[in-house]
Amino acid sequence: MKRHSNSKGKLALLFCALVAATAIDTHAQQPPAAAAYQRVPLTVGRSTVLNTEFDVSRIAVTNPAVADAVVVAPREVLIDGKGPGTVSLIVWGPAQRTQYDIVVEPGISVLQQQLQQLFPGENIQVGFSDQAIILQETSRAMPSCCARAKSRSPLRRN
Repeated sequence: MKRHSNSKGKLALLFCALVAATAIDTHAQQPPAAAAYQRVPLTVGRSTVLNTEFDVSRIAVTNPAVADAVVVAPREVLIDGKGPGTVSLIVWGPAQRTQYDIVVEPGISVLQQQLQQLFPGENIQVGFSDQAIILQETSRAMPSCCARAKSRSPLRRN
């Protein structure tokens, strides 16, 4: 009996993880840019340093809820990923301006770790595409993995 309630707890945890991972603020998303700007990939909660070929005099980020940036040296901009989405970073120098697409993806490694704990031995890969989290199972055991998930569901009908 305890094993059954433990399975329900694991399923509830998986469900919560999926809901949290897919709770992407669509207002923070920007449509694809008409021009092809240099893409700077980032993960939520991580940072990167962008080096420029000119001294930076000013910067602007279109949505600081997705990414924020600060000039840390004359030719370096520190970018922090805050939430999933794509924003523009515009960097001005004395005689030029450069624009970048900052693409912040959700941290999927925690979700992947939880899936590996819930379904040991299964090769479930977690990916991100636009506004969706993609789960892909690549082993021959996919039907058994799905059957186990279905059997653990509190919504199961007998």
